[in-house]
Amino acid sequence: MVAPGGLACLGGIVGGGHEDPEDDEDRKATKEEVEVFLAKGKADERSMRNFRAEPPDIQASVIDRGPLSECLNPSAALMGRIRDAKLTKKARAGEAFGPQTCADWRMGRCDRGDRCRYRHG
Repeated sequence: MVAPGGLACLGGIVGGGHEDPEDDEDRKATKEEVEVFLAKGKADERSMRNFRAEPPDIQASVIDRGPLSECLNPSAALMGRIRDAKLTKKARAGEAFGPQTCADWRMGRCDRGDRCRYRHG
């Protein structure tokens, strides 16, 4: 399967895991589960460090999409899944992104702070 952006992942870049994600909204990944997931994937140190720093509910959402071992670029797939999990969490909480939300902030890389002319969150 080739996902938008050219990342190929068999069995899980665009789904996989559980049939009804609504059932697992409150699921939290354990530290052991995170380490097993990362050990089976072949992501680089930077993306693994970022994944470990995420809250357990985001980690669970990423893990539930399936293993990284079948991805052509596991590091990029991991970072994309983290981004998707965060956006999904915000959407479920009713925090939809409008046109005035900073695009850099949505991607986690706005460093302008109060000087930014767009809304952060």
